[in-house]
Amino acid sequence: MNKKGWIKVMEAAIVILLISGILIFIIGQLKEREDVSSQIYYKEIGILRDIELNDTLREEIINVADESLPVKWEDFNSNGLTETRKKIESKTPNTLNCEAMVCFPNSECGLENPSEKDIYVKSVLILSTLENYNPRQLKLFCWLR
Repeated sequence: MNKKGWIKVMEAAIVILLISGILIFIIGQLKEREDVSSQIYYKEIGILRDIELNDTLREEIINVADESLPVKWEDFNSNGLTETRKKIESKTPNTLNCEAMVCFPNSECGLENPSEKDIYVKSVLILSTLENYNPRQLKLFCWLR
């Protein structure tokens, strides 16, 4: 009886199982990362939509002076964007850090010192209030803590 043949079959089966396990692990990691990004984007869209539909917050953004743009997150309070900042902070979940910027549409507007983490960005155009047409872009930058 030739036992060498059965040993070779068992070795091949074990190698196939190991490779399959590694592939399943890698695919699971990629799917988990995709799920996190879609959840973060969903949350960002919700925050931006709340601001976009709130007349008071729209007016705050529209009334920022042209010479102040772009307005960085740390300058929101000094540029009359206190309520907008409060809204963003209150809607941001504990698992995220978020910052925002207000800038001209179609201008380059980004974080100066981005973290080494994955940053998820969404933006919305705020074009006018009932009395004032003064287009602005609100960008929201979020990353995991």
